[in-house]
Amino acid sequence: MAKQELEFFDPEATGRWFHPEGYPEGIENLIIAECPKTGMRTLLSRWAPGYRELDVLEHDYWEEIYIIEGDMYVGENTYTAGMAAVRPPHMIHGPFGSVNGCKIFVVFYQAVQ
Repeated sequence: MAKQELEFFDPEATGRWFHPEGYPEGIENLIIAECPKTGMRTLLSRWAPGYRELDVLEHDYWEEIYIIEGDMYVGENTYTAGMAAVRPPHMIHGPFGSVNGCKIFVVFYQAVQ
């Protein structure tokens, strides 16, 4: 099963923000669409001012991020609204966080074999 087909809608009006398991307090996600079979998803994520994730991450799927508002840092670099990242599978990234808080658009998907 693939992600569901959804014509224009307001995910913040129809969805529910939740704290993702295993992450520090100060982060909430809102799923826009997902594939239950693969776990691949599109979501909004909002980070409170001062949010920090000290772990360095690596995963086996693609991750694309667009900063809608605010700031985020990854390692020693700070990024702001309008900036984007495309991370291939197994790219090491982190630690990360936000000084002033941020909202980001994130897409996770499997690599095509």
